[in-house]
Amino acid sequence: MKKKLFLFIVFALVSCVVFSSKNTVYAAQEVDTTSNGKVTDITTSNKIEKTGDNVVTITYTKAELEALKWSTSNKNIGRDTNGWWIGYKVTAPSSVTSDNIDKAVYNTKVTFSGSNVTKKFKDVLDGNYFCNFWAFIDNNVINKLGTDFTLSTTTFDWNGDNTNDLTVIIKVTNAEGVRLKENADGDGKMVNVIIDDVEFDIEKGKTLASMEGLYKTMLESLKKGEPDEKFLGFFRKFNGVELKETDPINEYMVLVTKFEKVQSTVKEDSTPQTGSENNNMSKMMSVIGVLAIISVVATISILLKKRYFTQNR
Repeated sequence: MKKKLFLFIVFALVSCVVFSSKNTVYAAQEVDTTSNGKVTDITTSNKIEKTGDNVVTITYTKAELEALKWSTSNKNIGRDTNGWWIGYKVTAPSSVTSDNIDKAVYNTKVTFSGSNVTKKFKDVLDGNYFCNFWAFIDNNVINKLGTDFTLSTTTFDWNGDNTNDLTVIIKVTNAEGVRLKENADGDGKMVNVIIDDVEFDIEKGKTLASMEGLYKTMLESLKKGEPDEKFLGFFRKFNGVELKETDPINEYMVLVTKFEKVQSTVKEDSTPQTGSENNNMSKMMSVIGVLAIISVVATISILLKKRYFTQNR
């Protein structure tokens, strides 16, 4: 249980679920224009609506989620993890120009990870005052958050006065029984690997060692046992055969991590420690030392007196 909790914490510290990147924009299902910017859905949602003052909510249900396209990782467009991506486009209002765009910022909060990221809008532009944003989702996220949840909330401050001029919310609802799956774009390319109930979707022929980004961090987290445990490797759940991290994977498989207990290499410290017992011993030794000195002085005194009387007889 501790290992799983740590895994989801490490998942949370390294996953910036919503970010911007250049990519193919699919036909918009619907466009919602507000006085403070325009929001366009560019993947598979059929519901985008204004739900408050300058608040736009894009909702995904089971059907829309299962229509999402699985994509392999691609560092060139900012995707360092295999998975499914929810996309939307934000166009700044006409009040944002080349003279003041440096003030425009956005902040993204991710429910699953708890991450809170703020960036300048000009640093992520894909075109003339617009940007495509992408929210990462996979079966791990859905299994953790359930059937109804807010995936992310992104707020835009166009003039740098710390006000929320535009808010975009990505929601998942009525997603009972949803299962993100391979689709036409990924047909025949994807292999699902489950390790200790955590799912990884990788390209056929790739290895665990080839994982990048978020998946790599998750994999490394699984390899961390208790302080007195040593990681032995990944083994097939049903026959116990080891899968080395450098072995190509071409089929679905379920793996478990194995550890062994190790003896502590810490040696006992034989150095005397401070404490009441040692203090008492020190005091006793001091008393003995003083008595010894007194005894020596007394002996010398007696000898001197004896010698004196002997000489003066």
